[in-house]
Amino acid sequence: MHNVLILIYHCIDNGSRLSEDFADPFYTVTGRSFREQMELISKLNLRVIKLDDLVCSILDRKPLQQDSLVITFDDGYRSDFEIAAPALKEFNLHATFFITTNNVQSETVWDKLTEMVKNGFSLGSHTVSHRYLTKLNPVELREELCGSKTIIEQKTGQSVNHLSLPGGRYNREVIKAAEECGYTSVLTTDAGLNNHLSDARKLKRWSVKRDTALPEFKRMVQFDSFELFKKVSTSVALRNIKNVIGDETYTRLKSRIARSKY
Repeated sequence: MHNVLILIYHCIDNGSRLSEDFADPFYTVTGRSFREQMELISKLNLRVIKLDDLVCSILDRKPLQQDSLVITFDDGYRSDFEIAAPALKEFNLHATFFITTNNVQSETVWDKLTEMVKNGFSLGSHTVSHRYLTKLNPVELREELCGSKTIIEQKTGQSVNHLSLPGGRYNREVIKAAEECGYTSVLTTDAGLNNHLSDARKLKRWSVKRDTALPEFKRMVQFDSFELFKKVSTSVALRNIKNVIGDETYTRLKSRIARSKY
C-alpha cells in the first residue's frame, strides 16, 4: 500500500528576522532551509502530488501508484508569494496554501494570491480569524468555515474544497460543520501518513519547524519508519498535554519557551 505524507509549513523567514510580526517562531522556517528542502525533494526525484489527487484517491477508494508528498502552507503569510512560491516554481513543485482571510489586509495581497492560482497553485481555507473551532458556538463555527470559503472564492475565482484546522483542534461538531459548508477534506495537525483508505475529513500532516535539520527532513520525506514513529509519538503526547492543561496554558508555556529560545 502506497502512502502520502503531507508537509505543513507556516511562515518562511528571510534569515535575519521574522518576516511577519505575528508568526510563530517555532514554525518559521528560514528561506535558505526551505530552498534546501525543496531542492532535496527535487534531487531525490520524490513524487509531489496535488491535495486534490489524494482526496480523489480517498473518495474513489483507488490506491495511489507510489508513495507521494503533498506540500501545504497554513495562515496566509506574505512569505507564501514572496519566498515560497518562487522556490516551488523553480523546482516545479505544487503546493496548497491555506488562507486565514482576516490576515489578508489589502487588495494587493488578494491580487498576489490570485496570481498564484493562475500559476497553478491551490488555495484552501484556514478560517476567517484563526480561532480554535472547538471553542465556538454553532453560529460562530459556520461564520468561520463558510465565511472564509466564500471570501476566498469571491476574491480569487478558485473553488475552495479543503479546510486546514487552526491549531489542529477539532471534534464531531467541527467536522460536521465543515461538511455542511461544502469542504471535501479537513486537514489536521495529527502526525502520520495517509492513503486511499484514510478519512478525508481527518487527514494527517507533519509540521516542518525552524529546527528541522535537513537529515531529519530527508528521513521523513523518504518515509523512514523510525522517524515517523517518533513524530507520531510526539504528536500524541502533545495532544494529550493540551487536553490536560488546556489551550490557554499550553499557549502561554509555548510562548515563554519561544522567547527564551529565539
